[in-house]
Amino acid sequence: MGGDRNAYGRDAVFPAFCADREGFFAFFDAVSVGVAVIDESGAFVWVNEACCRILGRPRDRLLGLPFTRFVGDMSAERAMSLHHANLEGRGGIPSDWLVVREDGGRIPVHTSPGRLI
Repeated sequence: MGGDRNAYGRDAVFPAFCADREGFFAFFDAVSVGVAVIDESGAFVWVNEACCRILGRPRDRLLGLPFTRFVGDMSAERAMSLHHANLEGRGGIPSDWLVVREDGGRIPVHTSPGRLI
């Protein structure tokens, strides 16, 4: 594994089994569920089109923003604590969240977090 530049201009870490990065991103852009890659600091490094629709922002206006900006049912500090626990393999991220869209609307979402390490 190692850092690399993806098609969206952000550094990201990719698993060794993913030799075709463009195919990887094309696949996840085609699915109808929201997918996001969030780095250790909590910033979006990649989002698919469905995630953009859910959050009400185009990709170029999401990349680099903290995911906590869109969490509507807990503090940013609590969301980051859960994010770090997940990265450390301790889990604890709730499966149901309330996200706040760009337009202020609130949408319930079901999450299934994983780790790319």
